[in-house]
Amino acid sequence: MERRFTCFSQLPTELRLKIWRHCEARTRVTELDVPIKEIVETDCDIHHVSLRNCRQPAFARSCREARQVAFEDGGFLWETPETKSIPGLSAFNRIRATWFYRHSDIVHLNWNDAYGLYGDDPYSMSILNAYRSVSRAVSFMADATVGFDWSGKAPTFFRPMFDSSVNTFLEPRREYVICLSEIVIHATIEQVRASGTFECLETPVQILDPFDDHKAIAALYQLWKKGRPGDAKQADYREMFDALLNPELFAKLLAKWRELVENNWLGHVWAGEAEKGTLSEIDMVEEVWRWRDSMRPGIPSPPVLDPELVDEELHRFNRSHPWVVSTLEAMPIFRPMMIFRHCERRCF
Repeated sequence: MERRFTCFSQLPTELRLKIWRHCEARTRVTELDVPIKEIVETDCDIHHVSLRNCRQPAFARSCREARQVAFEDGGFLWETPETKSIPGLSAFNRIRATWFYRHSDIVHLNWNDAYGLYGDDPYSMSILNAYRSVSRAVSFMADATVGFDWSGKAPTFFRPMFDSSVNTFLEPRREYVICLSEIVIHATIEQVRASGTFECLETPVQILDPFDDHKAIAALYQLWKKGRPGDAKQADYREMFDALLNPELFAKLLAKWRELVENNWLGHVWAGEAEKGTLSEIDMVEEVWRWRDSMRPGIPSPPVLDPELVDEELHRFNRSHPWVVSTLEAMPIFRPMMIFRHCERRCF
């Protein structure tokens, strides 16, 4: 057996390039905007985390050959040929320069309605759609539509309304990654390297699937426990981890959230029909609604309801009605995930 190792510089060029490509991060997130700590309700300087995430890969600074590989597969957003024509956000918290791997990165938008207090950008979702063809997936926060309830105690009531900021720009039958919540983990650089998480510091922002990435989330939980308290939301994070690591509990919470998401979409489309004056064109429109209270046998269905007259404690959509069925079939596909951030600072 050969015990000598050929010097890296003496390896064939093709092999060296393959080795450099193995240095590329596999779970990168490209953020279009910086989260605002007051909206996220964190003590952490998450602006700093996002700026770390913007950097070009560390290996690209090793030598000219490594840099060549990095820029063949990626580049700075808005400088690559595929993204030059995509307009940037007009929001004040937009990121102006960030690294981007074509077709392998998730492009993420932190925006939700609360950001309007700092200067609204009504076309953020429209711009996010433009990255679908050049990225692995596009992603936004659940709070932009329906927030996720980790306690399981929130009611499932809703009020039909036409949402021009988010739902209007969502593309029917297209998939969106939707981040249920975010967890900020404060840990030292040594702790992160020892845990093998965050791709050994190369990806300080990660979006993970609660089901497919269960082992990775379990490792992040161990890192969070060993790390230092960096946030007043430690109790909230514990509640999230407890649910994420309990598949049965998380499935129940997710089912309840999906019901809310579907009601939100139905209400948006219903309110849109009312705004256009086309409710009367729906077949058997009088059967679209049902009383929420199932203890009313024999009582006729509610009359055709103006969105302003809907009482969410009394009314619900008839899930077997053809209009409801077809509307749900056409709604966007939401793939629930979680966003994790690593901060090495002592923020709390």
